[in-house]
Amino acid sequence: MNIPDCTHSGEQLEICFEKLMPETADIFQKLAQHTFREGALSFKTKELIALGIAVTSRCEDCMNYHLEKLKACGATQAEITEAMEVGFEMGVGLLLSPLRRTLWRHFPDNKG
Repeated sequence: MNIPDCTHSGEQLEICFEKLMPETADIFQKLAQHTFREGALSFKTKELIALGIAVTSRCEDCMNYHLEKLKACGATQAEITEAMEVGFEMGVGLLLSPLRRTLWRHFPDNKG
């Protein structure tokens, strides 16, 4: 079996994925098409949500992918950066819950 070089990024990684796992890639593509279809939420709104999740997930490839989609559908810089701010805030928020619980457990005199 000739294994393709998977050391590149973006479109080349997608091609590598499709070559090595064609059925899985097809299922993922169908899921993406279904998820990002126009519905109660517009395509642009869904892409803005995806961008925020990509920020929270720290997935640079995902951020780049969704940024390109957003630019192609006319999203403004303000919309894009605001969605990224929401993702950033949610990422920081993920740290607050365990931090607060740890403080609560270890410093009982400060429970207010």
